[in-house]
Amino acid sequence: MIKTKWFEVSTQERINVIADALSTHRFRRGASTGVELISVSDRQIEGKFIEEVHNTEIYVDPFGDEIRNEVRRFSIFAFVLFRVRKGHYLLRITAGPRNLRSFVQFLSDAIGFGLAVSPIVVDVAAFLKMLKVAKGFQLVRVKKIRAGQIRFAGRSVARVEITSAADAFDDLTQTIELGEAVLEKASVDFHLDGLVRNVELTATGSLTTDLSLLPVITPMFIKCFGRDDEL
Repeated sequence: MIKTKWFEVSTQERINVIADALSTHRFRRGASTGVELISVSDRQIEGKFIEEVHNTEIYVDPFGDEIRNEVRRFSIFAFVLFRVRKGHYLLRITAGPRNLRSFVQFLSDAIGFGLAVSPIVVDVAAFLKMLKVAKGFQLVRVKKIRAGQIRFAGRSVARVEITSAADAFDDLTQTIELGEAVLEKASVDFHLDGLVRNVELTATGSLTTDLSLLPVITPMFIKCFGRDDEL
């Protein structure tokens, strides 16, 4: 299982212009940050972001002397930029660090004025419905689901998490009137190509699954994000 995190990127630059800009910022010896482009098409850019990080470790030896040790390491993670409509892209980061400030600053410096990277909101219910009717997917079962903003007596709200041996989404909708409730997270089991697989999704754009499933799951994810190519 591998975790991916998704963001929306807004820029008026075309994808070929973005690719050209990134190609001029390849990681080189002596640079603190850079990219390695893997593939470029008219719909997506795939690459790796590389950052050199220096840390100073300080410890005291048995004689009371302070020892400083400079540690040099590299932070490397994969990313894909998907074009979803004019001026709008989805950014998928695979196994990235918790703090993405360096990467966002790198994109801003490379692409230039007008770039914005922002969180996304995913329609979890729409994603679950697509999984249940997807070709080749069998015995699809929502084993766990979390919902928030469930109203009680018109004055209070609650968050619930349901684990089910049948289907947690069905159990939730049959028990509670969702109304304005927000589906925050779901974990789904299914059979594909004779194997039991799993996908975990959050409304804030985290998607966890087998690496081999990303080419299959990604188009569903983009669709339930609600962006269609207008060109």
